[in-house]
Amino acid sequence: MQSYKIYPSPLEPYEVRTYVYAQALSHETESPALFREGLCVFHPGALWHANAVEWSEQGETLSLNLSYYVRPELTFKLRIEVLEMRGELVCLNNGWSRKDNLIALAEDMRSIYTATELFEKLSGNNG
Repeated sequence: MQSYKIYPSPLEPYEVRTYVYAQALSHETESPALFREGLCVFHPGALWHANAVEWSEQGETLSLNLSYYVRPELTFKLRIEVLEMRGELVCLNNGWSRKDNLIALAEDMRSIYTATELFEKLSGNNG
């Protein structure tokens, strides 16, 4: 059984769980997942590491400081409006951002192709 940490929201029934995933060379990521009433409503994939998890005072906004295992030099802030099920992912290195519903954001963040394309955009390399 996989272990995880729980970060409960002041606004029930939401919580964030961070799951530890083993990566290459004895590295690990602590990947976040947002749950509502025990059901996962957002998970960006095992390659995203949560450096910090913060709930707003009322629990309507979740802020995650993230890094991507493959490119740890890039840091991100993901802000989620839990009642709207929408989020914004911002690269803190250069200000690039993407706003969308949580399903679309999670799909993009889990996609290796999208992540590669994202990092090419962030580095200014258009192939």
